[in-house]
Amino acid sequence: MNSTLAKTKCTILSLENSQNSATEERLLVENEKCHLIAISDTRTHTESERVKYLPGSTLSKRSGDYEGGIIDFIRTSAGGIVDLLIIGTEKDSYDYVKLLLTETGGTSGVTVCQVNLLYREPRSYEVKYFFEAVRSLTLDDRYFLMRADRDRQSLKMQLFFVNHLEPYCLDRYMRMYSFD
Repeated sequence: MNSTLAKTKCTILSLENSQNSATEERLLVENEKCHLIAISDTRTHTESERVKYLPGSTLSKRSGDYEGGIIDFIRTSAGGIVDLLIIGTEKDSYDYVKLLLTETGGTSGVTVCQVNLLYREPRSYEVKYFFEAVRSLTLDDRYFLMRADRDRQSLKMQLFFVNHLEPYCLDRYMRMYSFD
């Protein structure tokens, strides 16, 4: 995220990312007007005015349709806009990519501006899912890959995408790259 967030309201949505909760807390300290929605089966955050925690298993039980349940919850809690979506490595992150970013094709009523996809080095049976998730995001016209990193010690990697087609996201996060 950039310095734009320090001055304006924003929503950070974290899915199954409890291992990186210290980073999320730092984002909240650096961006005083942002709030965090953490969906994970491992509680690492204390709920407050700016932090909402919900166990992933509880969310899926709220609706007979898991997909409708999580998308409806995000739409309601985030007001339809997620400034930063962090998808962690603790569950099948590839399923979240499909569910929230590519399969709905932007029809879910949720706009995601930035995506930080964290993942561990895929095991042999996961390689096809990993490539499918990355391929679907790179082929989706909305998202542009801005950064790819690998942590050499933990074998964790991350891909950072920005939605450059949504006017709200473009103005907020890509304005600094404009040559107008």
